[in-house]
Amino acid sequence: MRTPRTESPDGYSYRYSDAASESQTWELQFRGLGHSERQAIEDHFKAAEGRHRPFAYVDPAGNLLLWSEDLSAAVWNKGPLLQATPGYTDPMGGSSAWRTVNTSVADQRLTQILNCPQGYTYCFSAYVRSDVVDSIRLVQSVAGSSLLKERSTGPAWRRVWLSGAPGQGGEGVEFGLELAAGSAVEVFGLQVDAQPNPAVYRRTTNRGALIQNARYADDSLQFTATDNNCFETTIRLTVTGIHT
Repeated sequence: MRTPRTESPDGYSYRYSDAASESQTWELQFRGLGHSERQAIEDHFKAAEGRHRPFAYVDPAGNLLLWSEDLSAAVWNKGPLLQATPGYTDPMGGSSAWRTVNTSVADQRLTQILNCPQGYTYCFSAYVRSDVVDSIRLVQSVAGSSLLKERSTGPAWRRVWLSGAPGQGGEGVEFGLELAAGSAVEVFGLQVDAQPNPAVYRRTTNRGALIQNARYADDSLQFTATDNNCFETTIRLTVTGIHT
């Protein structure tokens, strides 16, 4: 991050961090690529015209959700009769769990919509518990299609997840939890991974792992053939400025 410095006429020096200049770079090392995989990378690189055009990048090592431990944030959509109360003991020994209670006679949802490709395989996960044996549904949905999985809950914390590709094309996927009428479940560590299985939980605030304005950091690609139909390469991606 750049640190501008200015000096006033009376001799005082002022410094501040320039968030607009912040940059982040990923170095992706690929091994054992086949011809079709190499071609897919080259086609994407050509479509982006090297460093010229930005594109959405899903960081495979991060949590795509925003505000994973603040269910009062505007990014979370709550059913009108779903209560969410913070400050409960979480499975990591802190007090970042939320108690969700459905006070209505119909199902209520807690969801977040991400502007990510619908055809990817995602894993939505959360830690859950309840004072008595209960259940909760995990949801991945797009327009006209939903994936749902019901999981039981009890006094001990357990991590539950739902994996799948909710759609075929387009962008925009809704992830969340659904509580039946009268259910009361404590939740913590909501996470979406761009892979079939849950990764280690990563807390997020106003930034997640979905990067909308990434670019290639170089104007050329170099592939090395290590065997018949077997290639390797290293690709660098970068993003500059505040991103979400």
